[in-house]
Amino acid sequence: MEVAAKVSPEARAALAGGVEPPETLLYLYGWWQELRAAAGSGMDGPAPLSYRDLDAWARLTDRHPEPLEVRAILQIDAVARRGWREGMSTEGGKG
Repeated sequence: MEVAAKVSPEARAALAGGVEPPETLLYLYGWWQELRAAAGSGMDGPAPLSYRDLDAWARLTDRHPEPLEVRAILQIDAVARRGWREGMSTEGGKG
């Protein structure tokens, strides 16, 4: 699968809690990585992705995510941001 090759092993492990996600869902991780690469961040870490972000990305990349895929991407983002915050708190804010 072409998209699977674009998803970094680190992102897969971080988002899946060390468990390899099913290959049929890897495209969602790839889409999330594209969105996250263009998203902003602040003092509290990565800013949450918004529907506006997903809408602009979909139009600009000519993608047509289904509502369930949009919800999945937002959930992936929430889990990743939670992991980032937890990592920062255990490292004492370093990193």
